[in-house]
Amino acid sequence: MRKLCLLITSVTLVCLISRFFTLHSQQPERPWSYEVATPVQQDDLTPQQREHSKLYESYGTNREKIRDYVLKNSDGIQAVTIVCPFLSLEPLPDVVTELSGKADAVVTASFVSKSSQITASGKYVFTDYQLRVEDVLKNLSTGDLKPEMTITVTRPGGRVLLFGHSVSFTTMDFKPLLPGRRYLLFLTYIPSTKAYSAVNHESSFDITDTRVETLSEAMVRPFAKDLREFITSVKTAIAAAQRKGGAQ
Repeated sequence: MRKLCLLITSVTLVCLISRFFTLHSQQPERPWSYEVATPVQQDDLTPQQREHSKLYESYGTNREKIRDYVLKNSDGIQAVTIVCPFLSLEPLPDVVTELSGKADAVVTASFVSKSSQITASGKYVFTDYQLRVEDVLKNLSTGDLKPEMTITVTRPGGRVLLFGHSVSFTTMDFKPLLPGRRYLLFLTYIPSTKAYSAVNHESSFDITDTRVETLSEAMVRPFAKDLREFITSVKTAIAAAQRKGGAQ
């Protein structure tokens, strides 16, 4: 028991330390760090971006403003937030069942474009993605959601170009959405902007190939890796959640 406690304590300390570790441009970049940077100006947010910015204000509370850092350093910023899975001795509920019940919408969609921006606080970067809906598996939102339409999905992290310098924030439990990829997303509706955000850090899956991949390094719960089996499990879970909701 003592060894188990020491292990949990050690892992927790490593997670806390690594979560605030910043990698600068001289470090090797991960493949998804080559996403195209969005040219931005500080405080030049659209009304929609200003609303979405509020979702990410807690992400950069311990950092100085990006603008101030870039003006003092010529190498830009490349920050990676590393996450660790929560350790629990209790059995966890099935992830697809849980997400199917929580989500306002569940869709399969493909990448169209993206626009990254610095938060209103000036300390973090987030991205609004334009996605083309392929199939709607669930829709409890008030938004009109149907195949072939384009929706906005906002997520933490992204890459911008500020004063000619690259600023990149990658959150490993919310890996970026990339061109040429297809996704299955469990989404929360944002009424103020008629856009969507991820239900949580476990709710995004890459379904480009026949093998399903999670977009979260913190995913510890199992899910079907075969695409056909995964889609079937999602549809079954959504139907069960809707029957349960109707019974209530």
